[in-house]
Amino acid sequence: MNFSSASFSFRKFGAFAALLFAGAAAVPAEPLRYAGSDFLAGAPEEAFAAGLEKIAGEKPEAELRGSIAGEAALRAGKADFAALMLPGNGENVPEIRDGTWKAVPLAYQVAYVVVAAANPANEITFDQLASIFGNFAQKTAEKWEDLGVEGFSSALQPCVGDSSRTNVLSYFQRKALPRYALRASVRELVSDDAVYKEIVNNPGTIAVVGSAVPAGIPVKALAVADTRGDANATPYSPSFANVYNRDYPLAVPLCIVYPAKNRLQLKAALSFLYSQEMADALAGAGFLPLERRVREQFQKGIDNIK
Repeated sequence: MNFSSASFSFRKFGAFAALLFAGAAAVPAEPLRYAGSDFLAGAPEEAFAAGLEKIAGEKPEAELRGSIAGEAALRAGKADFAALMLPGNGENVPEIRDGTWKAVPLAYQVAYVVVAAANPANEITFDQLASIFGNFAQKTAEKWEDLGVEGFSSALQPCVGDSSRTNVLSYFQRKALPRYALRASVRELVSDDAVYKEIVNNPGTIAVVGSAVPAGIPVKALAVADTRGDANATPYSPSFANVYNRDYPLAVPLCIVYPAKNRLQLKAALSFLYSQEMADALAGAGFLPLERRVREQFQKGIDNIK
Protein backbone atom coordinates (compact mmCIF):
# COMPACT_ATOMS: atom_id res chain seq x y z
CA MET A 1 0.00 0.00 0.00
CA ASN A 2 2.86 2.39 -0.67
CA PHE A 3 2.12 5.88 -1.89
CA SER A 4 3.65 7.45 -4.94
CA SER A 5 2.64 10.59 -6.82
CA ALA A 6 2.19 8.60 -10.03
CA SER A 7 -0.06 5.89 -8.61
CA PHE A 8 -1.87 7.76 -5.85
CA SER A 9 -5.54 6.80 -5.61
CA PHE A 10 -7.95 6.92 -2.71
CA ARG A 11 -8.67 3.28 -3.30
CA LYS A 12 -10.55 2.39 -0.15
CA PHE A 13 -13.11 5.19 -0.11
CA GLY A 14 -12.93 7.22 -3.32
CA ALA A 15 -14.87 4.91 -5.62
CA PHE A 16 -17.33 4.27 -2.81
CA ALA A 17 -18.38 7.91 -2.38
CA ALA A 18 -20.93 8.13 -5.19
CA LEU A 19 -22.63 4.88 -4.19
CA LEU A 20 -22.74 5.94 -0.58
CA PHE A 21 -25.00 8.89 -1.18
CA ALA A 22 -27.12 7.45 -4.03
CA GLY A 23 -30.89 7.24 -3.51
CA ALA A 24 -32.89 8.16 -0.44
CA ALA A 25 -36.32 8.53 1.11
CA ALA A 26 -37.25 11.85 2.70
CA VAL A 27 -37.75 11.80 6.47
CA PRO A 28 -38.80 15.18 7.86
CA ALA A 29 -37.09 16.35 11.04
CA GLU A 30 -37.02 19.92 12.35
CA PRO A 31 -34.67 21.23 13.53
CA LEU A 32 -31.74 19.05 12.57
CA ARG A 33 -30.21 17.27 15.57
CA TYR A 34 -26.73 15.83 15.82
CA ALA A 35 -24.54 14.36 18.52
CA GLY A 36 -21.00 13.11 18.91
CA SER A 37 -17.41 13.94 19.72
CA ASP A 38 -16.82 16.72 22.22
CA PHE A 39 -13.70 17.61 20.24
CA LEU A 40 -16.05 19.33 17.77
CA ALA A 41 -17.03 21.90 20.38
CA GLY A 42 -15.90 25.41 19.51
CA ALA A 43 -14.98 26.40 15.98
CA PRO A 44 -16.28 23.28 14.13
CA GLU A 45 -19.65 23.42 15.90
CA GLU A 46 -19.95 27.17 15.32
CA ALA A 47 -19.03 26.87 11.63
CA PHE A 48 -21.54 24.09 11.08
CA ALA A 49 -24.32 25.93 12.90
CA ALA A 50 -23.70 29.13 10.96
CA GLY A 51 -23.44 27.35 7.62
CA LEU A 52 -26.59 25.31 8.10
CA GLU A 53 -28.52 28.36 9.28
CA LYS A 54 -27.70 30.05 5.98
CA ILE A 55 -28.84 27.00 4.02
CA ALA A 56 -31.86 25.82 6.01
CA GLY A 57 -32.88 28.97 7.87
CA GLU A 58 -32.29 27.57 11.34
CA LYS A 59 -29.47 26.32 13.52
CA PRO A 60 -29.08 22.62 14.26
CA GLU A 61 -29.31 21.27 17.79
CA ALA A 62 -26.02 19.79 18.94
CA GLU A 63 -25.22 17.47 21.83
CA LEU A 64 -21.48 16.90 21.91
CA ARG A 65 -20.85 14.63 24.89
CA GLY A 66 -18.45 12.20 23.24
CA SER A 67 -18.55 9.46 20.63
CA ILE A 68 -20.03 6.78 22.89
CA ALA A 69 -22.88 9.09 23.90
CA GLY A 70 -23.30 10.17 20.26
CA GLU A 71 -23.67 6.59 19.09
CA ALA A 72 -26.24 5.95 21.81
CA ALA A 73 -28.20 9.08 20.82
CA LEU A 74 -28.29 7.99 17.18
CA ARG A 75 -29.43 4.50 18.16
CA ALA A 76 -32.18 5.95 20.37
CA GLY A 77 -33.46 8.23 17.61
CA LYS A 78 -32.40 11.35 19.51
CA ALA A 79 -30.07 12.50 16.73
CA ASP A 80 -30.44 12.68 12.95
CA PHE A 81 -26.74 11.99 12.52
CA ALA A 82 -23.63 11.71 14.66
CA ALA A 83 -19.99 12.75 14.34
CA LEU A 84 -18.06 9.90 15.91
CA MET A 85 -14.41 9.01 16.43
CA LEU A 86 -14.44 5.50 14.94
CA PRO A 87 -11.29 3.36 14.99
CA GLY A 88 -11.55 0.97 12.06
CA ASN A 89 -14.22 3.18 10.45
CA GLY A 90 -16.90 1.56 12.59
CA GLU A 91 -16.32 -2.02 11.50
CA ASN A 92 -17.51 -3.20 14.93
CA VAL A 93 -20.75 -1.19 14.93
CA PRO A 94 -23.63 -3.57 14.01
CA GLU A 95 -25.71 -0.94 12.18
CA ILE A 96 -22.75 0.05 10.02
CA ARG A 97 -21.93 -3.57 9.22
CA ASP A 98 -25.47 -4.38 8.09
CA GLY A 99 -25.96 -1.16 6.13
CA THR A 100 -28.65 0.37 8.37
CA TRP A 101 -26.26 3.25 9.05
CA LYS A 102 -23.79 4.83 6.67
CA ALA A 103 -20.42 6.06 7.90
CA VAL A 104 -18.18 8.40 5.91
CA PRO A 105 -14.84 9.90 7.00
CA LEU A 106 -14.75 13.66 7.54
CA ALA A 107 -11.38 14.23 9.22
CA TYR A 108 -8.76 12.50 11.36
CA GLN A 109 -6.93 12.87 14.63
CA VAL A 110 -3.34 11.84 14.03
CA ALA A 111 -0.59 11.03 16.53
CA TYR A 112 2.70 12.23 15.04
CA VAL A 113 6.00 10.91 16.41
CA VAL A 114 8.43 13.81 16.02
CA VAL A 115 12.17 14.29 16.45
CA ALA A 116 14.86 16.79 15.49
CA ALA A 117 15.51 17.07 11.76
CA ALA A 118 19.18 16.29 12.45
CA ASN A 119 18.29 12.94 14.01
CA PRO A 120 19.43 10.11 11.68
CA ALA A 121 16.27 8.11 12.48
CA ASN A 122 13.51 8.23 9.86
CA GLU A 123 11.26 5.47 11.14
CA ILE A 124 10.27 3.75 14.36
CA THR A 125 8.34 0.64 15.42
CA PHE A 126 5.65 0.04 18.02
CA ASP A 127 8.15 -2.10 19.95
CA GLN A 128 10.62 0.77 20.04
CA LEU A 129 7.93 3.24 21.07
CA ALA A 130 6.98 0.93 23.94
CA SER A 131 10.61 0.83 25.08
CA ILE A 132 10.70 4.65 25.10
CA PHE A 133 7.28 5.58 26.47
CA GLY A 134 5.94 2.44 28.19
CA ASN A 135 6.26 1.85 31.91
CA PHE A 136 7.57 -1.64 32.76
CA ALA A 137 8.10 -2.49 29.09
CA GLN A 138 10.23 -5.59 28.44
CA LYS A 139 12.98 -3.39 27.04
CA THR A 140 13.78 0.15 28.10
CA ALA A 141 15.52 2.63 25.81
CA GLU A 142 17.51 5.33 27.61
CA LYS A 143 19.60 6.61 24.72
CA TRP A 144 19.33 6.69 20.95
CA GLU A 145 21.95 3.97 20.60
CA ASP A 146 19.50 1.62 22.35
CA LEU A 147 17.28 2.05 19.29
CA GLY A 148 20.07 1.35 16.85
CA VAL A 149 20.63 5.00 15.99
CA GLU A 150 24.38 5.38 15.81
CA GLY A 151 26.34 8.61 15.72
CA PHE A 152 23.69 10.66 17.49
CA SER A 153 24.97 11.39 20.97
CA SER A 154 21.99 13.32 22.36
CA ALA A 155 20.28 11.65 25.30
CA LEU A 156 16.83 10.20 24.59
CA GLN A 157 14.20 12.48 26.17
CA PRO A 158 10.53 11.48 25.68
CA CYS A 159 7.66 13.94 25.98
CA VAL A 160 4.09 14.45 24.78
CA GLY A 161 2.10 17.47 23.70
CA ASP A 162 -1.24 18.88 24.82
CA SER A 163 -3.47 15.92 25.74
CA SER A 164 -6.65 18.02 26.07
CA ARG A 165 -6.83 19.43 22.54
CA THR A 166 -7.17 16.04 20.83
CA ASN A 167 -7.50 12.40 21.85
CA VAL A 168 -4.28 11.29 20.17
CA LEU A 169 -2.32 10.62 23.36
CA SER A 170 -4.97 8.22 24.62
CA TYR A 171 -5.19 6.60 21.19
CA PHE A 172 -1.39 6.32 21.01
CA GLN A 173 -1.33 4.55 24.37
CA ARG A 174 -4.07 2.09 23.34
CA LYS A 175 -2.34 1.27 20.05
CA ALA A 176 1.37 1.35 20.82
CA LEU A 177 1.37 0.74 24.59
CA PRO A 178 -1.58 -1.62 25.15
CA ARG A 179 -0.10 -3.15 28.29
CA TYR A 180 1.73 -0.14 29.70
CA ALA A 181 1.09 3.27 31.21
CA LEU A 182 3.39 6.13 30.31
CA ARG A 183 6.75 6.08 32.05
CA ALA A 184 7.21 8.63 34.83
CA SER A 185 10.05 10.18 32.84
CA VAL A 186 7.72 11.16 29.97
CA ARG A 187 7.14 14.91 30.21
CA GLU A 188 3.76 16.39 29.27
CA LEU A 189 4.17 19.89 27.88
CA VAL A 190 1.45 22.54 27.73
CA SER A 191 1.16 22.61 23.94
CA ASP A 192 2.48 21.07 20.76
CA ASP A 193 4.27 24.35 20.04
CA ALA A 194 6.10 23.93 23.36
CA VAL A 195 7.12 20.45 22.22
CA TYR A 196 8.58 21.78 18.97
CA LYS A 197 10.57 24.40 20.89
CA GLU A 198 11.84 21.68 23.23
CA ILE A 199 13.02 19.58 20.28
CA VAL A 200 14.86 22.55 18.76
CA ASN A 201 16.57 23.27 22.07
CA ASN A 202 17.20 19.61 22.97
CA PRO A 203 17.74 17.54 19.80
CA GLY A 204 17.56 14.23 21.69
CA THR A 205 13.84 14.75 22.36
CA ILE A 206 11.24 12.42 20.89
CA ALA A 207 7.60 13.37 21.26
CA VAL A 208 4.03 12.39 20.42
CA VAL A 209 1.90 15.33 19.30
CA GLY A 210 -1.48 15.83 17.67
CA SER A 211 -0.52 18.45 15.10
CA ALA A 212 1.58 18.28 11.95
CA VAL A 213 5.07 19.78 12.05
CA PRO A 214 4.88 23.47 11.07
CA ALA A 215 6.91 24.55 8.05
CA GLY A 216 10.26 26.19 8.63
CA ILE A 217 11.38 24.49 11.84
CA PRO A 218 14.08 21.77 12.14
CA VAL A 219 11.70 19.02 13.24
CA LYS A 220 10.42 15.98 11.33
CA ALA A 221 7.79 13.27 11.77
CA LEU A 222 8.90 9.63 11.73
CA ALA A 223 7.33 6.83 9.73
CA VAL A 224 5.75 4.28 12.09
CA ALA A 225 5.47 0.49 11.78
CA ASP A 226 2.83 -1.49 13.66
CA THR A 227 5.00 -4.46 14.68
CA ARG A 228 2.41 -6.18 16.84
CA GLY A 229 2.33 -9.67 15.40
CA ASP A 230 4.60 -8.76 12.49
CA ALA A 231 8.18 -7.86 13.24
CA ASN A 232 8.72 -6.96 9.58
CA ALA A 233 5.77 -4.59 9.26
CA THR A 234 6.25 -1.72 6.81
CA PRO A 235 6.68 1.74 8.34
CA TYR A 236 4.38 4.44 6.94
CA SER A 237 4.77 8.19 7.14
CA PRO A 238 1.82 10.31 8.37
CA SER A 239 1.06 11.69 4.90
CA PHE A 240 -2.60 12.34 4.12
CA ALA A 241 -2.64 9.45 1.63
CA ASN A 242 -1.32 6.97 4.22
CA VAL A 243 -3.75 8.23 6.86
CA TYR A 244 -6.71 8.10 4.46
CA ASN A 245 -5.82 4.62 3.19
CA ARG A 246 -5.47 3.38 6.80
CA ASP A 247 -1.79 2.53 6.38
CA TYR A 248 -0.40 4.94 8.98
CA PRO A 249 -1.18 3.12 12.25
CA LEU A 250 -1.62 6.07 14.62
CA ALA A 251 -4.70 7.82 13.23
CA VAL A 252 -8.38 7.60 14.07
CA PRO A 253 -11.13 8.91 11.75
CA LEU A 254 -13.91 11.29 12.65
CA CYS A 255 -16.87 9.83 10.75
CA ILE A 256 -20.30 11.18 9.94
CA VAL A 257 -22.76 8.40 10.74
CA TYR A 258 -26.42 8.52 9.81
CA PRO A 259 -29.39 6.22 9.07
CA ALA A 260 -29.26 5.27 5.39
CA LYS A 261 -32.99 5.97 4.96
CA ASN A 262 -32.52 9.64 5.96
CA ARG A 263 -30.06 10.68 3.26
CA LEU A 264 -32.35 13.12 1.45
CA GLN A 265 -33.22 14.94 4.67
CA LEU A 266 -29.50 15.35 5.39
CA LYS A 267 -28.41 16.50 1.94
CA ALA A 268 -27.84 20.17 2.85
CA ALA A 269 -26.02 19.25 6.06
CA LEU A 270 -23.76 16.73 4.33
CA SER A 271 -22.95 19.22 1.60
CA PHE A 272 -21.77 21.82 4.10
CA LEU A 273 -19.81 19.29 6.15
CA TYR A 274 -17.61 18.68 3.09
CA SER A 275 -17.11 22.37 2.35
CA GLN A 276 -13.80 24.25 2.56
CA GLU A 277 -15.21 26.35 5.41
CA MET A 278 -15.81 23.26 7.51
CA ALA A 279 -12.42 21.81 6.60
CA ASP A 280 -10.75 25.00 7.84
CA ALA A 281 -12.69 24.88 11.12
CA LEU A 282 -11.72 21.24 11.67
CA ALA A 283 -8.06 21.98 10.95
CA GLY A 284 -8.14 24.78 13.52
CA ALA A 285 -9.48 22.33 16.11
CA GLY A 286 -6.59 19.90 15.63
CA PHE A 287 -8.07 17.59 13.01
CA LEU A 288 -6.52 16.57 9.72
CA PRO A 289 -9.37 17.33 7.29
CA LEU A 290 -9.94 15.55 4.01
CA GLU A 291 -7.96 16.93 1.10
CA ARG A 292 -9.87 19.00 -1.41
CA ARG A 293 -9.94 16.32 -4.12
CA VAL A 294 -11.46 13.79 -1.74
CA ARG A 295 -14.08 16.25 -0.52
CA GLU A 296 -14.95 16.93 -4.15
CA GLN A 297 -15.55 13.20 -4.68
CA PHE A 298 -17.99 13.14 -1.77
CA GLN A 299 -19.64 16.35 -2.96
CA LYS A 300 -20.38 14.74 -6.31
CA GLY A 301 -22.11 11.89 -4.54
CA ILE A 302 -24.10 14.32 -2.41
CA ASP A 303 -25.20 16.25 -5.50
CA ASN A 304 -26.70 13.03 -6.90
CA ILE A 305 -29.07 12.51 -3.97
CA LYS A 306 -32.66 12.58 -5.25
